[in-house]
Amino acid sequence: MTKNPYIAGLAAGCVAALLYLSLATGSGMGLLLFYLAPLPGFIAGFGWGVRAAGVAALAGTGLILASLGFTPAIAYGVSLAVPSVIITNFASLYRLSGDPSQQQEEPEQRQIEWYPVGNLMLIVALYGGLLAMMTVLLLGTSYEAYLDKVGSQLDLIISKAIEAGFFKKLKPEVMGQYKSVVQAILPASTAVLWCLLAYINMWIAAHIVRLSEKLSRPWPDLSRIEFSYKSSFALIGLFFLSFSMPGIGGLILSGFAGAMMIAFLLMGLAVLHYLTRPYPARGLILFGTYITIFFIGWGAIFVIILGVVEPLVQIRRRANIAPS
Repeated sequence: MTKNPYIAGLAAGCVAALLYLSLATGSGMGLLLFYLAPLPGFIAGFGWGVRAAGVAALAGTGLILASLGFTPAIAYGVSLAVPSVIITNFASLYRLSGDPSQQQEEPEQRQIEWYPVGNLMLIVALYGGLLAMMTVLLLGTSYEAYLDKVGSQLDLIISKAIEAGFFKKLKPEVMGQYKSVVQAILPASTAVLWCLLAYINMWIAAHIVRLSEKLSRPWPDLSRIEFSYKSSFALIGLFFLSFSMPGIGGLILSGFAGAMMIAFLLMGLAVLHYLTRPYPARGLILFGTYITIFFIGWGAIFVIILGVVEPLVQIRRRANIAPS
């Protein structure tokens, strides 16, 4: 395994570009590989540092530019390459605790404090909201233009699906309802999907680098991640404003709200993992929770609420459960 960050970054960028290009195959496996496109950049960044992540970003964007052209290269760079550099840069930040004036006298008393994982997750959510906002503005700078663009694209997709025999022709009223729903949820759905892929690929990359013993920072206790209480108020405000603000402004805010909800979903799961440590039925409780989230859906609402409440009332601190 090379120790050179530039070689590692170049290799990671080439692999990421190939994963991104696999979507063009149109197969289910190609779609799965496409979802793993952020993984090489995170591996390079977590294992070899931000320089490797930067080289991977440039190499991947260059290959996409040569293969597909300018627009796909920009889309790749903005949605996959740049985030890996930003996130790995923050993940590598640290400071020494204690009094800086005592650094020379008693350096052993100062400990490394790494950049908080909770803040890292909120940065991912912020970036996901920004990507959703850019998606909305690219589709239309006004609410009417956005509706027209999305509606015309849906008409094209549905007509092709009908021709392919996936379903029968829809009635005009059903078609109108379907288009209205998609137009309303598209920004939040975009942010949610991107954030989920970012979190999953970050977790996989960190595990891979950890197993190779190249992870520079110690593995965190993910059940103890923390958000500022201000982030809870931010989500509450975004949620209500996205429904009350008319036009394109409400759509943009819904994207940020969707991204924040995924972060607080993970916070809620962290709280559950922490609070269930003393119980013998912990595995069954967590399994049931994940089932309600991924296969039923409504369970996610309660977990998000738990995540929002945690920074405000400090449930885990009050529980004072011993580490497992």
